[in-house]
Amino acid sequence: MKINTIKSRITLFFGLFLVMLIALFIFSQMAYRHTHGREFFEKLERDGLSLVELAKHKQAKGEYTLDYNGIKLKFDQASLNNIKPMTPPSQKEPSLPPLLRQLPNGLSVKPAEFEGKRVLIVEKDGFKCIVIDENRDKAALPIWLLFGVIVLGISALYWFIIKSLKPIDTLKNTIEKFGSGNLQISSNIATNDEIGQIAKAFDDSAKQIRILIESKDIFLKNAAHELRTPITKGIITTHLLQDSRDKEILLSVFKRLETLSESVLSLEQFLEKDFSLNLEPTIPKELAIEAMELLFLESLSVELIDLEKPILADSKLMLIVFKNLIDNGVKFADDNKVIIAVESGIITFKNLGQKLEEPIERYFDPFFKETSIRNTRGTGLGLFLAKKIANAHGINLRYKHKDGYNYFCLG
Repeated sequence: MKINTIKSRITLFFGLFLVMLIALFIFSQMAYRHTHGREFFEKLERDGLSLVELAKHKQAKGEYTLDYNGIKLKFDQASLNNIKPMTPPSQKEPSLPPLLRQLPNGLSVKPAEFEGKRVLIVEKDGFKCIVIDENRDKAALPIWLLFGVIVLGISALYWFIIKSLKPIDTLKNTIEKFGSGNLQISSNIATNDEIGQIAKAFDDSAKQIRILIESKDIFLKNAAHELRTPITKGIITTHLLQDSRDKEILLSVFKRLETLSESVLSLEQFLEKDFSLNLEPTIPKELAIEAMELLFLESLSVELIDLEKPILADSKLMLIVFKNLIDNGVKFADDNKVIIAVESGIITFKNLGQKLEEPIERYFDPFFKETSIRNTRGTGLGLFLAKKIANAHGINLRYKHKDGYNYFCLG
């Protein structure tokens, strides 16, 4: 059993405590039987002869039982015939207590079994009787009751503690579902203890996050839509210009703005739950060139090798992947250059530079960014979005560092 959880530790503690309690109970029972047995045998040694004489007197009067201070004697023939030896004749008989090894006035005593109980058979001058310790089991009853009450109390305490911890599992599952993208989930824990306070704090925080995300979504959608009108007007107005050089520059700028606004809308739709990819044959080289234009990069900053073979992808979303990987590649390269090539069916983005300082999983987390002077304008979402879009296409985005180069591989 693993003991890395609170429940397992509590269960282990109560289990060990219960084992210790059982051991203590067994020890107390043994101690009680030893003490009580000693007292019984002392009483029998002291009063045994008188009891036998009294039993003989009662038998003469036709009575066959005698009760004396917790000791019961039976001497009717039916009872005597029902006696069973404690051990088979071939085995050594159990030894009697030391106090009974010296029997007074010719009394002989040996153990036996009668009606499922351990008894003593006492004989004197041919008279035989059964001696039963009536208090043997009665005196042990309080110990059994005390043990039962303690066990019930411990069990009730254990059940109460485990039940009190149950909301932790509920809160854990809620947080995991929230982290998986179910932003509408709530813990629904209404207790007033510390766990309930933590759950309420989580629910309040989740609500605030939902509000912020919804506000962000509305803002991005509105901004992207509102940009379309001035961009379209700008394109139309640019076509009316006479200067071909200015006209070409302005058309290029408006085209990039138009592509950027469409990318924002596509990304916003992609992050919605019910979004489906618009897969179509897409040429990686065209994606790389369009990404370079959006980033205002010169052709010297990006080297393209064997990118003519088309891939099946959502071109608008895959453009975001290319743009983010090219931007990071150029930005963090020692020579400000990134090489994009196809190697064994895998598209690689390669740049000269030192190995990443943190595990790659950290860079795939949202809003994680390297704190270097070359990353002052980064948002920490580039690799997160690239990884998410690649996964949606069934493509794995991997990282490795080899021979002084960083590799981001799509495939």
